Amino acid sequence: MCIRDRCSPHPDIPYMLVSEQENAGACLKWLRDTISRGKETYKDLDKIAETSVPGANNLTFLPWMYGERCPIEGHALRGGFLNLSLNHSFADIIRSVLEGVAYHTNWMLFGFEKIIRENNGKIKEINFIGGGALSDIWSQIYADITQKIINQISEPIHSGTKLSLIHISEPTRPLYISYAVF
Repeated sequence: MCIRDRCSPHPDIPYMLVSEQENAGACLKWLRDTISRGKETYKDLDKIAETSVPGANNLTFLPWMYGERCPIEGHALRGGFLNLSLNHSFADIIRSVLEGVAYHTNWMLFGFEKIIRENNGKIKEINFIGGGALSDIWSQIYADITQKIINQISEPIHSGTKLSLIHISEPTRPLYISYAVF
């Protein structure tokens, strides 16, 4: 997820803040491969999650399946489900994973927004990158939880590599590029 806006003290120099999560999409992959045993595609999981309600019937997922880096460093931190009961459906479990990752991003936003407010700025939009950005429901969950405009950019899976490839192809040239395209 890439957060950008005119939040810099200088209007011509926007910040690019990256809220890297150790396990965002990996959590959904784990759910698909382990709980559903690979029977459903990600699009199938989206459709199933749409049948649950916001809040996943009070089921909470902690997305720290392999530690975490931001906003805290914790290689031994582990995730799981809170409040899981026999009344929860597969749809609730899927939705809680999507929401858990989005709530973790929102936690990271608190720190970003403090820095940006100190510089008289405001985060209004988030560019959603990675495989999760292909999901309309996950994008909507992000918008609902963060209260921000979520931009589902073109080619979200390769967005992180585009900048690296540009720099690798011309490493001696100074790297000045608009992050608005990513």
